[in-house]
Amino acid sequence: PGFSPQQMETALVMTRIFLLSIAVTAVGSIYRAYLQIHGRFVISVLHPIIMNIFIIFSVAVLSKKGILPMSLGVLFAFIAQFAIFIPFLNKKLFHFVFSLKDHYLKKMLTSILPILISTSVIELNFIINKAIASMVTSGGIAALNYASRLQGFATGIVISSIVTVAYPQMARAI
Repeated sequence: PGFSPQQMETALVMTRIFLLSIAVTAVGSIYRAYLQIHGRFVISVLHPIIMNIFIIFSVAVLSKKGILPMSLGVLFAFIAQFAIFIPFLNKKLFHFVFSLKDHYLKKMLTSILPILISTSVIELNFIINKAIASMVTSGGIAALNYASRLQGFATGIVISSIVTVAYPQMARAI
């Protein structure tokens, strides 16, 4: 609500471009989990490095050409992180089967429902915080984003490292 019409138009363009990254991230997450289940941990944890290299390049070089090229560069970074998984997938073991009647799919969907609700509430809270920050001060949204990145950095180093190795082993044990 605190944006000028020009800022709002820029935010809308960037949001539309970045929404495409959700689909790429979802497919990439499935591939990453598949690689982790099969014990291929190195490539499954290197993808953020590749993505960040592309993002840094996009911001450093393409931002001088305008917001649209930079946004497209960031989207390309998400696609690049997904694309690095493809050569490492074992095509003999991987086949896509989807059936709404599958017992395991139903069990997974009911198990994931609380996670989706809690994640949605967290994201809704972040959206409300950004809306308030846009009206309070210039740079308020950036400050919230930096704080979120710092929190994610700490969480990513400690929790993600443990979970990346522990979950596949727990799944095999079950």
